[in-house]
Amino acid sequence: MPPPSTAHSSADAQPGLQQGAQRTRDRILQAARELVLEEGASRLTLDAVVVRAGLSKGAFLYHFKTKRDLFVTLIDEMIRAFDAAIHWACGPSRRAVRCAGSASVWQ
Repeated sequence: MPPPSTAHSSADAQPGLQQGAQRTRDRILQAARELVLEEGASRLTLDAVVVRAGLSKGAFLYHFKTKRDLFVTLIDEMIRAFDAAIHWACGPSRRAVRCAGSASVWQ
């Protein structure tokens, strides 16, 4: 039995595992985004994604059960980015500037 100072509980390993899994997922998504931009969504294949990401099919399938699941995630990311851009463009500070500009037109 190892000394208590060198034993690791699963709770200790969990943050590192989660970070590694997140990095793997991010690599898959980045590879898919690049391939969609280069070749179009209709030509995207699981094989191309895993080669571009430098991962195994097993790693892909751990995060995304199907290519459809990958597309749903990519579309969700795009919607979130678009939504964030709209909120930024229409945020309180931007509204104040537009309102001030509009008010000056009417003076």
